[in-house]
Amino acid sequence: RTSDGYEVDLIVDMGAERWGIEVKFTTSPSPEDLRKLRQSAEMCGCTRHFLVSRTTDPIASANGGSVNLEALLGEIHKLFQSSGRGRKPIATDF
Repeated sequence: RTSDGYEVDLIVDMGAERWGIEVKFTTSPSPEDLRKLRQSAEMCGCTRHFLVSRTTDPIASANGGSVNLEALLGEIHKLFQSSGRGRKPIATDF
């Protein structure tokens, strides 16, 4: 976390992709939260960024977005399928 409030909770390297993931307990993350995550992820060289919360209205784009856990797991599943690994990630259905 930087002194001006920019942070990423997790940086995950998955093959050619690097994802920045921020986790919030809220059900309604703010546009400011997503903006700060996007900038933090760029500083860390992330190709995608996800703000994971308890939201019931996920908003995903080509490079990330504000999602719930189910939507994040769906993005991970898509990555595994597109990579040709031919297997599902653990815990895709709760």
